[in-house]
Amino acid sequence: MSMQIRRDPHHLIDVLFPAALLFVFAFSAVSVILLATGVYRDTAIHSSRSYTAETALAYLTEKVHQNDADGQIDIGTFDGCEALQIRQSYGDSDYTTYIYAYEDALRELFVKDGAPASAEDGRAILAVSSLSFTRPDDGLLSFSCTNTDGTTARAVVQIRSTKGGAAS
Repeated sequence: MSMQIRRDPHHLIDVLFPAALLFVFAFSAVSVILLATGVYRDTAIHSSRSYTAETALAYLTEKVHQNDADGQIDIGTFDGCEALQIRQSYGDSDYTTYIYAYEDALRELFVKDGAPASAEDGRAILAVSSLSFTRPDDGLLSFSCTNTDGTTARAVVQIRSTKGGAAS
């Protein structure tokens, strides 16, 4: 008696279906990756453009909130630069912190009142092209900051002290 090995006939569909399924899966995976990289790139570009200006405004806002006391917050000029002025007293001496834009940088300078100082003496904090301040209302300060790439951000801060300084 001879034993015959029975083989199942191979159908074309047995090969094509898994291959088509693999192709659809690979195409879907590549499509999702390409879409995700495009979204990530756009988000990174937007984030880097607005980072500096928004960070500078957050810094200014926090400085106002930290020092918001009767008449200690003011806007004016320092060595020809528009500046946020924060006045403080330590012992018998009065000091002023100036925050301003000079030579494409947001700068801060803490100086004793009456001491000689210039805009270049301030410590550079962030790279910014310009910074401006306005007082749209008695209890509000408005800041506008422009990055070195031209992106501008704006913020409005409420002064909560009973006597806000007058605009210079």
